[in-house]
Parts: sequence; structure tokens; C-alpha cells
Amino acid sequence: METCTTPKTDPMALRLLKTPARPSIFTRETYSHNITPQKFTQDLYDKAALLPLEDSSYHDDTIGFSRLLLNAPVINSRYKGRFKGLVVAEYALFWQGKSSFEFDPIFKEVPVLPLLKDSDYLRVE
Repeated sequence: METCTTPKTDPMALRLLKTPARPSIFTRETYSHNITPQKFTQDLYDKAALLPLEDSSYHDDTIGFSRLLLNAPVINSRYKGRFKGLVVAEYALFWQGKSSFEFDPIFKEVPVLPLLKDSDYLRVE
């Protein structure tokens, strides 16, 4: 993973291997195969390390993203630019004071999770 900080800093390892939310990314199927949360996240980290990833904090805040849907149990973001989209998460942690999040109204016009019925998830109004 390429970062703009010292080589000893690995943001993906900090977020994945040392996260207190490890049980949230540990599925029932994985549990049924007697895999520990530590092994599960280490295997996930090892697979991700093979990809050409780049930490988002490497870029300045002039880069913006729009019409993005982030859907994950845990979202940790070091991205510091403008983000316009939709976030579905148990909890999301963005870079405080450096992130600019705005709901993208396109998600009022298109089905967000079309395979799920309203009864499948909690609706908060």
C-alpha cells in the first residue's frame, strides 16, 4: 500500500488488524468454520495487500467524489476531499474536520438496495 507517511505506517493494518470493530466484520459463516476473528482479518489483510492500493490521505482535498454509495458494516475514511453520496453502515468514522460529506439526491431517484424489501432493514425517519 502506498502512503504519503513514513513506511512504518500502514493505515490499512491500523484499520483492519487493530480495529475494535473486528466482530462486526466477522460473519456467522466464518464463525461456523471455526475461524478466529484474528485469522479472518489477517487473511483479509493479506489478500488486500496484493492489490495496488493507495491510502486516500495521500491526495489533497481538491479531489472530490460524487454519486458513490458506501455499504459496509464499518467505514473508516481518511479521505479529506469532498464526498457526495450515500453511506450505509453500522458506524462510519470520517476524518474529523477534514471530510466534507453531502447526501447526493440522486439516491432519492434510484433504488439504493433493490434486492432488499422495506421489511428487511430498519427505516429511520
